[in-house]
Amino acid sequence: MNFRELLEAFAERNGLSQRAARRLYDSLTDIITERLEAGEEVYLGPAIGRLYTRRYGPTERKMPHSGEVIRLPDRTRVRFRASHRLNERVSKAH
Repeated sequence: MNFRELLEAFAERNGLSQRAARRLYDSLTDIITERLEAGEEVYLGPAIGRLYTRRYGPTERKMPHSGEVIRLPDRTRVRFRASHRLNERVSKAH
């Protein structure tokens, strides 16, 4: 399912126009992004799971073509942990 199909399904299931569904999606993603930027965990409910950030320290990598060692700075990445319920439903479906 791509983004357009997701918005169409969301709009249809909730009796919304495409425009209203997009506004709701944009609002939801803005809120989630703001919370993650603040370092907070975002719990999406027992049917989905949670989003959180994880900080990684600096690392060194070797460039394969030149052998040069480069240093990568600290970075923060978004992580997702699926809920137990979601994992069970997907397992049963396959």
